[in-house]
Amino acid sequence: EFGTPVYDNNGNVINFFDPVSGMSSNEICIQTNRDLPLMTHVDVNATDNANGEIYIQWSRPNAEELDTLQNPPPYRYELYSSDDLNGGNFGFSPIYVSPDYTDFYLAVDTFFTDLGLNTLDNPHSYRVAFYTNGDTLGFSSIAASIYLNVAASDETNNLTWQENVPWTNEQYVVHLETPTGSGTFTVLDTVTTRAYSHTGLVNGEEYCYYIEAIGTYNLAYIQDPLLNKSQIACGIPLDTIAPCPPDVSAIVGVSGCEGVADATPATDLFNTISWQNNEDSCANDVARFRVYFAPFCNGQYTLVGESAGLTDTFILHQPDVNNLAGCYYITSIDSVEVNGGGNESLPSGVVQTDNCPVYNLPNVFTPNGDDRNDLYVPFKPYRYIQQVEFKVHNRWGQLVYETTDPEISWDGRDMNTGQLLAEGVYYYTCMVYESRLNPQEAYPLCGYIHIIHNSR
Repeated sequence: EFGTPVYDNNGNVINFFDPVSGMSSNEICIQTNRDLPLMTHVDVNATDNANGEIYIQWSRPNAEELDTLQNPPPYRYELYSSDDLNGGNFGFSPIYVSPDYTDFYLAVDTFFTDLGLNTLDNPHSYRVAFYTNGDTLGFSSIAASIYLNVAASDETNNLTWQENVPWTNEQYVVHLETPTGSGTFTVLDTVTTRAYSHTGLVNGEEYCYYIEAIGTYNLAYIQDPLLNKSQIACGIPLDTIAPCPPDVSAIVGVSGCEGVADATPATDLFNTISWQNNEDSCANDVARFRVYFAPFCNGQYTLVGESAGLTDTFILHQPDVNNLAGCYYITSIDSVEVNGGGNESLPSGVVQTDNCPVYNLPNVFTPNGDDRNDLYVPFKPYRYIQQVEFKVHNRWGQLVYETTDPEISWDGRDMNTGQLLAEGVYYYTCMVYESRLNPQEAYPLCGYIHIIHNSR
């Protein structure tokens, strides 16, 4: 049930179910009470995996906001630590306990140096418990040491760092050890983000750094600026960027079959693969090339050749004495002087090579037992023939011989009777199956064979 209606300045009843807009209030900033300590320093003084040191400092509570009448003495600080960035491993036992202060003015800003730490491999976080009259009033906010990471790349060290502090770090000073191992650091740069790339370095040399953060609470009576260092971290730039593959358009591939004479045996034929270095893009530190081969383009590629240097840009390769067909790609390998040539480019485009088949048949032979031209065989050499379907018929159309062997080796006998056929002319047909990268249809040969018994 509703009460007395409410009217606007024009005498209209206000419906509170209708959307209305109101005036915004003035913006104000509220500062939280300073009745607990404020962490001000978590400063790495020594970097080591067992003997690291961190300097910790905090500011005492504000006496007026603490209300020392409501929170009487004695006062005490207890410092807790965790070996991570976010205080996930705070224990029950403090690493430092202050004396009991009988008056607030005695509970001054306090510092402590934490010893025997692994500051090399992880950050450390801290918080302070504040006791009044034997009871815990509360804990300060967590503050952690800055933790620096160095990621090495080609002629570059990429620095990034993590932080977890209750104040605001406004700037970061990057310090470089010069020379490495001297213990002397110089300012390299000052940045406002938690990242820095140190470029133009010498691959294989070590560079060491630490970060000094410049921070503030922007509060009166609190030290300003707040300076805190990270641990020392080192990196060795290495060439981790693979070069480009050789230019695909410059890969020539197999020399053409047009220039191969029919009389050339398969044992004398090779694939000629050539390429050009792609110098105008990607990494330009190519040192050598690798050549890979597979019998089929979608098959398993194996390394078949490696160049001796940049001027060595072709190879002769014979996959098998009975087969030249296959697929090749080339890769680039970067400088062996830099890092052992560990970076290999992506494959170039694939080039295909094919066989240059030859198969010709004679039209006469003399199966008379004189060990000269006694067998019917193809002209030699023949190349890259997978099989044949060879058939011989007499003048009446009867099949007198057949084989699938490309060598044929017919001795002139009738396969049905085993008897030597009479002199005369016989008709043959032959389907020839070539060995190719991509199988092709067989092509036919046909003609006449003249059997001669008495020859001079």
